Amino acid sequence: MENKENCQKDCSEIKELKKREKNLKFGKKINFDAISKEIINIENQNQPKNLIEIIKKRPFSIFMMLISSFIFSFGISIVLFQSKTIPSGLTAIPTLITYIAPSTAPYFTLMYFGLNLPMFIIFWKKIKKSFLYLTLLWIIFQNLWALFFMIPIGEWGNIHNFFVYHISIKSSWNIDQVLLANDDLLPIIYYSVLGSILVGFSIGIAWKFGGSTGGTDIVSYFYSTKKKKPIGRLLFIISISIAFSSLIIFGSLGAFNIGSGKIYRLFGVQLISTLIYIFMTSSIVNIIYPKYKKVCISIYTTEPEKISAHLKNINYWHSYSIWKGTSGYTGNDIYKVQTITLLLEVKPILRHLKQIDPKIWISLEPVIETTGLFNTSKVE
Repeated sequence: MENKENCQKDCSEIKELKKREKNLKFGKKINFDAISKEIINIENQNQPKNLIEIIKKRPFSIFMMLISSFIFSFGISIVLFQSKTIPSGLTAIPTLITYIAPSTAPYFTLMYFGLNLPMFIIFWKKIKKSFLYLTLLWIIFQNLWALFFMIPIGEWGNIHNFFVYHISIKSSWNIDQVLLANDDLLPIIYYSVLGSILVGFSIGIAWKFGGSTGGTDIVSYFYSTKKKKPIGRLLFIISISIAFSSLIIFGSLGAFNIGSGKIYRLFGVQLISTLIYIFMTSSIVNIIYPKYKKVCISIYTTEPEKISAHLKNINYWHSYSIWKGTSGYTGNDIYKVQTITLLLEVKPILRHLKQIDPKIWISLEPVIETTGLFNTSKVE
């Protein structure tokens, strides 16, 4: 009797664990689908057109703007500031001002906000409102993080100094003294690489969830949607133009005293760290947010009518073809459904198709280039 009761107890516990596991998986699926819908509008939902709608429909995107703005602020004001690496875009202007006049550092985000206002005015009626609202929220969050870094904290003075101390590889190392002596330059590369990774990651996150870090990102968004070019490529062109202009102007003025002659000021370690920043941030953004990268999806199925009916039901926005063949393994009829889509669209599309036919077999191939019209409305 006791063994029977124990068995019943164990069985009930197992059932309860399975039930919890099922609920947990279901919960994760719901959350994942909700997040995916904020990135890709696969179900043709009406896009939010004002701030209230964005708060209701895209809460996770707003949260990611908060995270992205923290990583960006940390990377620029705490990491890159240690090496005086020249950043790119509009960020270069307030950053260089803080390099020349360190007392202006607490006002970095306010200067950046002021420089962004003309961008919002110029492009307000030319690009998607949700992009501009999320970008505006990103900039507001950035200003809040600047206030956060100034909060007093014990012996460190403030949170900013606390972080600076704990990321430093040499406590006595000082960028101004190093540049004057033209010695012990390795930490500059360290700060440049670390800062570039953080900034590139933050920009990629902001782009992926429908916003940006402002400044020239707004210009990049406008031209990338018009020309259907990768974001990272446009960012690279803009970044390298502004960065080299900054190096020439401030190097000529002697803002960076590397060595004894101007040639060293213009083409010294500052140039290397700037190139590292440009290449790394552009590459990371392209990896995280390959907006216009295309792939060819080949779907093998024995029930093509289900796949075709589903694609018609969701008003599938890319062309596709269906071929009939014979399976060399089973000898049965097999059908191949093939379409070219954007890389960002692949996961939600395949997730939908697997729900229709769990037995489908899928292969993916990169597409180098296509010509002709191609619908990119789901990611814009």
